[in-house]
Amino acid sequence: MRHLKRILTIIFALVIITLSVFNRQAVGLVWSMSGDSITVPLYLVLFLGIFVGLITVVLTTSWKRLKNFTSKRQADRRVEALEQQVADLSEELGQHRGQAAQDNIRIADGTTSETGLATKGPSL
Repeated sequence: MRHLKRILTIIFALVIITLSVFNRQAVGLVWSMSGDSITVPLYLVLFLGIFVGLITVVLTTSWKRLKNFTSKRQADRRVEALEQQVADLSEELGQHRGQAAQDNIRIADGTTSETGLATKGPSL
């Protein structure tokens, strides 16, 4: 793997050197509408164009990843809140079922419950 990296680096360097040697002619870059211009080698214009393109891609990709990360984080927080709510409601339901079971037993026994149900036996 290390040798492959070295070989690819050497090939890349040779391509860069070849582009630089064959594109040495000077070109003028106009900076504003007033006609101000600067003369630079063509290979510098090519490399700057590639560099600006790479920076644009990196920034755009980073922006999208950050946006997706924040959306995912908000969704995870919402899921956690809903899971907690479900757990609370399940616990509350269990308490109500337990109370209902106790009430049913009291009704079957005919004893007085806290809810004011009638008692077994003669009423006065």
